[in-house]
Amino acid sequence: MKLVIACVLAYLIGSLPPFRPPRATIYANDAAFRTMPIQNVLLMFGLDIGKGAFAVILAWIIAGIGAAHLAVIFVVLGEAYPCFPFRHARNGWAVATGALLVISPVIILISLAIYLLSLLLTRTFGLSFAIALIAFFIGLVLWAAQIYFWLLVMGLVGLLSLHRLKQLHKRFRLRRWKK
Repeated sequence: MKLVIACVLAYLIGSLPPFRPPRATIYANDAAFRTMPIQNVLLMFGLDIGKGAFAVILAWIIAGIGAAHLAVIFVVLGEAYPCFPFRHARNGWAVATGALLVISPVIILISLAIYLLSLLLTRTFGLSFAIALIAFFIGLVLWAAQIYFWLLVMGLVGLLSLHRLKQLHKRFRLRRWKK
């Protein structure tokens, strides 16, 4: 019963609406980040990371480490598929980062440092993200000893990839039938 309560709370925390600074109309689009001050962008990312971390810590306190691993999945599900009708779905990368920061802080912090260093050197978001993702999976091979953690991360990557593909499919479908 504690496990179910922890998972439902994680999903509801993930479904909470994001903080929107004044004049920020679009969150999921890169154009909003280019037009907003850097303080607002960092605050939005920080609150999303905190939301993921809070959900995992709460589940860990309520039902233990197994519930914390499941809470990672449910908080990202809440972010990607919210239960509130007024809330738009988002991709959930920042929430997943915060949740995994609690579960495995060393791997996330090393990947974050590699992302920032590659961003500084290449000044390309996509390439920096790819390099950090490769570093993350290499870190999993070197440091993660439990198969359960592997399954959790692979499930998160698959979930977020499917969510992105769903958005691309919607965009393609609208263009295709538009005359």
